[in-house]
Amino acid sequence: MGPMREVVAERLCLLYDPNTGDIRHLHSVTTLLGGRTLTDAEMEARTRELAAARSAELAALPLLHVDPASWRSGARYRVAPASRTLVER
Repeated sequence: MGPMREVVAERLCLLYDPNTGDIRHLHSVTTLLGGRTLTDAEMEARTRELAAARSAELAALPLLHVDPASWRSGARYRVAPASRTLVER
């Protein structure tokens, strides 16, 4: 195995229930040095594409870009629908 490559970007998108704020699908992308960082539109399209493989209803939910630095492993989150912000449960 070769040396570890430097992470140059991390992206996180999620689809959520607009009534409850429950997160129904999450997609993250890590770009390594030498890789191409996805545009917002590409990230959104890929998030919906992967969700659509599970169900068209899921893919149609509202989408939110989230700063990966604000996501703590093991924590439980939802989206506050009125403000479209991530909140810890």
